[in-house]
Amino acid sequence: MPMHRIILLLGLCLCGWLLSFPPESQAETTNSVMDEAVEVLRYPAEGQNMLLMVPSGHGLPDGLLALAEGLSQQGVEVWLADPFTTWLLPAVPSSLEDIPVQAYADLIARAKAHADEQDKALYLFAFDEGVVRLLQAARLWQQQHPQDRLGGVMLLSPDLYRQTPKAGSPARFRPIARATNLPIFLMLAERSTLTLRIGENIRALEEGGSDVYVQRLPAVRNRFFFRPDATEAEKALAARLPAMIRQAMRLLQAYAVVRAAAPLPETATGTAEKTTGKILPYRGRLQAEDFERRDLTGQLHRLHAYRGQVVLVNFWASWCPPCVHEMPSMNRLQQHFTDQPFRILAVNLGEEPAQIQAFLHRHPVGFPVLLDPDQSLARTWQVFAFPTSYLLDKQGRIRYSVAGGLDWNRTEARQIIDVLLRE
Repeated sequence: MPMHRIILLLGLCLCGWLLSFPPESQAETTNSVMDEAVEVLRYPAEGQNMLLMVPSGHGLPDGLLALAEGLSQQGVEVWLADPFTTWLLPAVPSSLEDIPVQAYADLIARAKAHADEQDKALYLFAFDEGVVRLLQAARLWQQQHPQDRLGGVMLLSPDLYRQTPKAGSPARFRPIARATNLPIFLMLAERSTLTLRIGENIRALEEGGSDVYVQRLPAVRNRFFFRPDATEAEKALAARLPAMIRQAMRLLQAYAVVRAAAPLPETATGTAEKTTGKILPYRGRLQAEDFERRDLTGQLHRLHAYRGQVVLVNFWASWCPPCVHEMPSMNRLQQHFTDQPFRILAVNLGEEPAQIQAFLHRHPVGFPVLLDPDQSLARTWQVFAFPTSYLLDKQGRIRYSVAGGLDWNRTEARQIIDVLLRE
């Protein structure tokens, strides 16, 4: 039976190790040996473990190179795939669909053969959108090498959904999420919507037969180890990430057994529609159930008390750049409708009051900010993107939704609210 274990960051013994990097990377670049051989950057090491890393749609940023270098210094040999150079692709998420799955499977086979020659255990690593291609390739490798085994897979803030769903609608997993049965170590940035969905991500992976460990990474956002706007907490955790990955290897090694490829579930075909950053009529099943939350002054706000008014319910966080960009336009929107029955309720996603106060000191607003310390309200309202907004009519029904940031001063937004106000 598959199993999972929740591991707290503070419980890991990192022994105070701090990472220092030389001014220039010592990576060695291999040349393509056939038309579809993925080029790699190699970071040699003498230890017993080897890690094959594949990038996300952000290419090979300095932080990713630093992570590979740090692992090498810790005794883990690293192969870092460079598909963007191999196929002359731009470093954007859409390029990942152009990477042949077979080429990645062949790269796993090359890495495994090298690891076997060196008597090392091979592990795989991916993050964000890069996870899907890696898991697809790993399953294909299993089919082509049924008697072989891998040490396990480490996934950092994986994006396993087919697309960001419309606000208030359930998300659909990529088929590979339920067709993966390798030992998996999940690392989830706390400042991410994925923390609201830990359970369903685990269940999807376990459905195929994976043994899943989960580690929450406090006070960091997705891509924390190479963000240009990284906070001090994110920089500190990035320095410890190589040691955390080594710890994950030790935990996964007990589950490294030969596993036949899991069956691939059937799925609907077709092109996914873009759903983020757009005001969409809401036709989902989510109901705007009553809730009570206190604002920063301690005043209690009840949603039903706003019946007879058009209400914009917005879920946000101060560490979310689209939320920060959106907030001033929301404030101007409230000012535009000051003399009309229109109100904004901004629900903060689990931050400490002091953090929220500091943000509002820099970006003052004229509407209440409600506290949702355990993020239960965000889960109930099926938040999959930061920010997420719902427009409720005077009867308290959800009429429109927005997944992602929006300029609320757009004529379209004001016209929609005008229509709701006249009803």
